[in-house]
Amino acid sequence: MSSSRIGTLTPALVAVLLGGCREKPPVDTVQVSSFGSAQRAVILVMDGVRVEESFGGGDTEALGTSDATGAPTVESLPLMRAELFPHGALVAPAYVTGETVTTASHAAMLTGQRIPHVPMGSNAGVGLRRIDYPTLFEVLRDTEGAELDDVHFLGNTEIIADLVSSWHPGFGDDVQGSLTILFDAEDPSQFSHNDEDVVELVKDTLDGGARYVLANLHETDRAGHETPQRYAAAVEQDDRPISSLWSWIQAQDELKDDTLLVVMSDHGRHRFVEGELPWAHHGCNCSGCREIPMLLLGPGVRQDYIGSGPYILPDMARTTSWLMGIDQPYNTGLLMSELLEDEPLVKERSGVVRLSSSGDLVGWQRWEPGFDVRSSVVVDDEVLATGIMHSEEPRVVRAPGVDYACWRQFDLRPGDDEMPWEGACSRREAGGAWEPIGFPASTAMPDLTSTMVVDDEGRLLILYIDTLKHPMLYGFTASDSWITAAVWSEEAGWATADNDTGYERYPLSPSMVFDDGQATAVFVASDNTQQMRYTRHLELANISIDDGTPTWRELGTIDPADASGHAYGRVTRPALTLLDGVLHLACLANTEEQEGTFLLTAASTDGGRSWSELLTLDDSGSIYAHTTPSWGPDGVLHWARMSSARTVEICHATAGAEDYACADSHSDWIDSLTAGAGGAWASLSDDGQQWDKAWTTF
Repeated sequence: MSSSRIGTLTPALVAVLLGGCREKPPVDTVQVSSFGSAQRAVILVMDGVRVEESFGGGDTEALGTSDATGAPTVESLPLMRAELFPHGALVAPAYVTGETVTTASHAAMLTGQRIPHVPMGSNAGVGLRRIDYPTLFEVLRDTEGAELDDVHFLGNTEIIADLVSSWHPGFGDDVQGSLTILFDAEDPSQFSHNDEDVVELVKDTLDGGARYVLANLHETDRAGHETPQRYAAAVEQDDRPISSLWSWIQAQDELKDDTLLVVMSDHGRHRFVEGELPWAHHGCNCSGCREIPMLLLGPGVRQDYIGSGPYILPDMARTTSWLMGIDQPYNTGLLMSELLEDEPLVKERSGVVRLSSSGDLVGWQRWEPGFDVRSSVVVDDEVLATGIMHSEEPRVVRAPGVDYACWRQFDLRPGDDEMPWEGACSRREAGGAWEPIGFPASTAMPDLTSTMVVDDEGRLLILYIDTLKHPMLYGFTASDSWITAAVWSEEAGWATADNDTGYERYPLSPSMVFDDGQATAVFVASDNTQQMRYTRHLELANISIDDGTPTWRELGTIDPADASGHAYGRVTRPALTLLDGVLHLACLANTEEQEGTFLLTAASTDGGRSWSELLTLDDSGSIYAHTTPSWGPDGVLHWARMSSARTVEICHATAGAEDYACADSHSDWIDSLTAGAGGAWASLSDDGQQWDKAWTTF
């Protein structure tokens, strides 16, 4: 590796009990998983390589000619085609259903989750930029006893640096992955432009006993943003090193029979886009960005086989962990059984997740068992959306005489130029049937979340993130996003209005309450305009409905510091409620010292124009970062944290109080919770795969 030097970045741089919680059920011996026999896994990611410059053509349905090079796809990567394809299972295309950018896709590979606005690393180190769900690095170290040298994240780019550990309690720095970044030997300020150096480093880690290696070969994407000649050359330059890696593995007695190799891309590139270098960038809904190549080789994998799918990134994460004998919590993927030699006995994810409630109205996302239809939206046991690949993340609101439900959905449409996410809403009057009312935007982001209220006239006011005003989202600059408000009425349908104060930086997690003719809203936004983008604060606004159209009035910001002057730096997942004329706010927060996740509260007596200083209500640091605090209609706040026994505790506190109580749910994992009168619903699991909806009271 004479052309490079190795640099290693670390995260430091870069007493009332709840009643009604369920008891842990007995082990179901019938559904215990059998596992594959791979002792180690290597995932090689040819960053940003499309199907038509790699594994397409022949018997696949992917396009057979590259519009970047003009060459037939079957002529690309001849060594891999000759030496790897006969020994593995090919999927071309697999699909990226989340953001079609590098960090989001790698997060999905490591966690099995689509994660909104995944942080992009920088030379400033990791700091506050982490993900909320445990990575496979952490699971291997925490549950399997793997050491730091056993789990590696390698690459020739810094943008992967934030993904070696998570905010999930019980994981984090103590069980993080080992991160190694390759720099150019002649110019240490630049990253290596030679993907072969990364492949050689993979060999070194395997020689050292590594169990799991995720390697990003970034030159293919870097070149892809420049010229077709550079892009084509970078892809072809990966052919020999990757082929030789497989030959080298097969020549090692201690590796050849128990090493899984996955060769794939993390996203594609534009296709059917007009303008200069139309194929060069990525980040949108186009089919070229969503379709990726994927090849699996090794123990338990079928040879000389072409899979049908449809398969997505979490499926690769699920299959890799299963072949290694790991049940990874929160993994939303399905086992790609078709690609395996033997029919496996497995527990697939099932049950109820992503809860939402309003009064006694409860909605949820239900996992489905198929590859074509993976999830459905259900409200009070009535299915509102099914029959497409993803129907998920419902929000419900109940008002006198009327109910509303909204969600996001995605249907895979092979052969179409665009594969967008969409929003959807339905409405029913008391005693009536649900009727669809559409959504105010034609397309949506993969992480679309909304918050809803109903005004005094029965009109629905919805607040949602509208990033798709900017179709070029390939990650090098901060995304300009709008928080959009929309009103639906039976007479006029939808009317929308952007926040006329301008765009926000990476906004998330809106929450809203309605009182006295107007709504008060809060959401999270980024403080900076750089790609490191994970320092966050709260934005507040009033929204009124004039002549059926929403009107904004900005209220200012809340900086993430508590009453003692403790600067948290990153706040997330705000929740608002109104009780006796007082607005109460709760949110989660993190510190630069990476001590965990905390719960903060504040109050306003003047409609949100001014707020009390933030109070750190729960300073345990053990709150689940992926669960949003939830206010009940009785003014009681609920949240979830990990107990000292590493089980889920459900906690509650009355609005304005400085003390709280927690009780053990007797479950190991939590997906979400939503408060009602006198208690809360929680989606709980003992294995991180099979989820049940449980009611807790206090």
